[in-house]
Amino acid sequence: MERGRAHRCEELDLVAERAGNRGPEALTKMKITIHVASALLALAASAPSHASLFQNNEQQALARFRAGDFEAAAKAFSDSYRRGVALYRAGRYDQAADAFESVDRETVRLDALYNLGNARFMQGDFAGAVNAYEQVLNEEPTHDDAHHNLAVARGLLAKLEQEAFEEQKKEDQKRQQQKETEQKKAEQEQEKQSGEQQQKDEQQQSGDQQQKDEQQQSGDQQQKDEQQQSGDQQQKDEQQQSGDQQQKDEQQQSGDQQQKDEQQQSGDQQQKDEQ
Repeated sequence: MERGRAHRCEELDLVAERAGNRGPEALTKMKITIHVASALLALAASAPSHASLFQNNEQQALARFRAGDFEAAAKAFSDSYRRGVALYRAGRYDQAADAFESVDRETVRLDALYNLGNARFMQGDFAGAVNAYEQVLNEEPTHDDAHHNLAVARGLLAKLEQEAFEEQKKEDQKRQQQKETEQKKAEQEQEKQSGEQQQKDEQQQSGDQQQKDEQQQSGDQQQKDEQQQSGDQQQKDEQQQSGDQQQKDEQQQSGDQQQKDEQQQSGDQQQKDEQ
C-alpha cells in the first residue's frame, strides 16, 4: 500500500480491548495498519544467508523480528521507529508509543505518528489516539486508515464520555437519594422526639392538674370540715348558752316565785296575827 514514499504496510485485523473495562461491550473491532519502512526490510536482502556470523546488529534484530521474537528484536534495534514496531508487535504498547514519539527520521515520521495513534488506542487512550490521527490527516488528508481509526476512536471516546456522564448522574442521584433518606430519617427522629416531648408535657400537665385537683379537693374538704366543725361548735355553744339561759331563767323564775310565795305567806301570817 503506497502513500507517496518507499514503505510497505502489513494490515492486521485486531480486537482492541478498552482499558479498565472487561465487559463484552468493551471489545471493538478495529482495522490497524502497522507501517514498516522499506529500509527495515532491505536489511535482510542485503545480507547473504551464509554470512550470519557477520551480520550487524540491525540485521540480527531484523532476523529476530522475522522469526517472531519481537521482544529480542526490540532490544536489538537501535532505530527508534524499528524498535517501536517491534515493541508494538510484542504488545508493549506504552513503550512502543514512547519509541514512536521519539522518531526524528523524516522518511518515517508520518508513519510513526500514525502508529503512535494505534499504540495509544491499544492502551485505551482514545483522546491521545484522536490527536495523533488528526495530525496525520492534517499532513495527509487521503490517509484512509487514519480516517477509519479516527472515526472508531472518536466513537469510543464519545461513548466513554457518555458512560462517564451517566455514571456521574447515577452517583449524583445516589448522593441525592442518600441525602433525602438521611433528611427523612432526621425528620422522623425529630418528630419522634417532638412526640415524646409532647407526651411528656401532657403527662406533666396531667400530673400537675391532678395534683392541683387533689390539693383543691383536699382544701375544699378541709374547709368543709372546718366549717362543719365550726358550725357544730357554734350550735353546741348556742345550745349551751340557751340551756344556761333557760336554767337561769328557771332559777330566776323559781326564786321570784319562791319570794312571792314567801311574801304571800308572810302577808297571810301577818294578817292572821293582826286578826
